[in-house]
Amino acid sequence: MELLAVSKDAIRAHVIRYFHDVFGTPISEFKPGTKVRNAYSYSDPAWRQFANVFNKLSWMRQLGVLLSLREMPGLSTIDDIVNAIWGKLSKIISVSGLSTRFDRSAVQKFAAPKSKRAVLKSKRGAPSKTRRKKTTG
Repeated sequence: MELLAVSKDAIRAHVIRYFHDVFGTPISEFKPGTKVRNAYSYSDPAWRQFANVFNKLSWMRQLGVLLSLREMPGLSTIDDIVNAIWGKLSKIISVSGLSTRFDRSAVQKFAAPKSKRAVLKSKRGAPSKTRRKKTTG
């Protein structure tokens, strides 16, 4: 069984990253209560269709969650979207009678997206993996 550790903060970071990438708004301007539906002037039909756009994102597919067209009118803010996704996630529960041993290697962490700047910096400034041996003369 493949397990995935997910936090609301990681989901929030992905939601914010989406709006940043699409509209160019600086990430620092987003707050949990930012009303993205109003900020980007989504019409009612466009906002409902937004569920389909989000459902196709790779990280949403990884979570195995789908937003429905019918629930979109009730969502407006960053955290409305985050809470809708969070509420649909499968939760891991403990079942009595099963072994309590837990294989940590079976858990994959769902992390927030890396910033483009951090990715570029890690590629440019990565130290070489080869080391030179000191020679003694």
